[in-house]
Amino acid sequence: MTGRATRLIERDARIEALAYEGKTAKEIASIEKIAVGAVYAWARAAGFKLERLDVARKDRDAKLMILGEAGKTPDEIAIELGMKPSAVRFAARVIGVNLKRGYRSPLTEGRQARIGKMVSMYRQGVTLQKIGDQFGITRERVRQLLGKRGVKSIDGGKSVVAAAQALAREQDKEARSIAKYGLPRAVVEQLRKDGVTYAFQKQRNHAKIRGIDWKLSFGQWFAIWQTSGKLHLRGRGKGKYVMSRVSDAGCYEMGNVHIQLATENSQEAVKQWKGKAKANRGVYCLYPGREMAWLAKVGQTRLGFFKSEAEAVAARTAYLEANPQKHELLRGRGYAHIKGKDGRADRYQVMVGSKYVGSYLTPDAALAARADYIAAQAKLTPAAEAKEVTHG
Repeated sequence: MTGRATRLIERDARIEALAYEGKTAKEIASIEKIAVGAVYAWARAAGFKLERLDVARKDRDAKLMILGEAGKTPDEIAIELGMKPSAVRFAARVIGVNLKRGYRSPLTEGRQARIGKMVSMYRQGVTLQKIGDQFGITRERVRQLLGKRGVKSIDGGKSVVAAAQALAREQDKEARSIAKYGLPRAVVEQLRKDGVTYAFQKQRNHAKIRGIDWKLSFGQWFAIWQTSGKLHLRGRGKGKYVMSRVSDAGCYEMGNVHIQLATENSQEAVKQWKGKAKANRGVYCLYPGREMAWLAKVGQTRLGFFKSEAEAVAARTAYLEANPQKHELLRGRGYAHIKGKDGRADRYQVMVGSKYVGSYLTPDAALAARADYIAAQAKLTPAAEAKEVTHG
């Protein structure tokens, strides 16, 4: 026989002895340090009736019923039976005995002030645990006292803290929206969905690229468009409106910008440069602030970006020296000298605007061909006008 089997036999003997002594299943389980279910299993296997193990409980219940009917309170019954008041109340509910409620002293002014202080602290966001620590009671007792005052979990504690934090976040977002855009956050969100904020950023970035100072906030920019009533017609082309500077000069700021047709804005730009020549033609500052900001061009040929205006001018000059036909066209000679390669003769190419007239062997022939072409075009124009008048 194994050691375990021997131990089980000895335990069964001890349980049997305790059962004959009148011990309850719970008492036997406590003594042997086993589960109550194991005691009942042993009793069924040994042939003991379960009632045999519950004699003490039945006796206790009988005494509890007598004491309850005599009008004893749970505290008084607990003293006589050697039980806890909570156990007495539970047993009374099981057997259906209505016990007399114990005397409860009325709340004194001090206790009322104490509970009022708890309610105030809880409504201000202090947690149940911290309130209990301050008054020397459990968090559950604090919850019970607050519940008697009609205070729920959503009325204070962590709920109040979370609500305050959410409100602070919303106020912070609102303040940042006012600081950045000059408008409430809800309005900005709608304008962002409509693409208005993007239009503002795009125009501001273009002004920066062109080297024009921008002193308008989003609120000011939007107010100007709203006042004009043309925001829905904003854009380029015929019938569209743009925000432009007065006389196309100065910076973008209040008092120096207005809303007008895109065609009118283009006409102002043309008037500004009409009859004037730029100091360095063919070079443009496209990206102010960047390292490679200056673009050099010859006609439609882009020569690349350079760090400074002087480098862009030097690159353009070098290109024209290496390609004299381009230079001759730009100087207005009326023809371009194209050097022959592989033994071929030089050619003189004539262009009038974007119209190719032809290539000739001598400069005189090229100039004569150009003059003939221009004269022919001049004769065609009056004839076409006369034809139009006749038909009219």
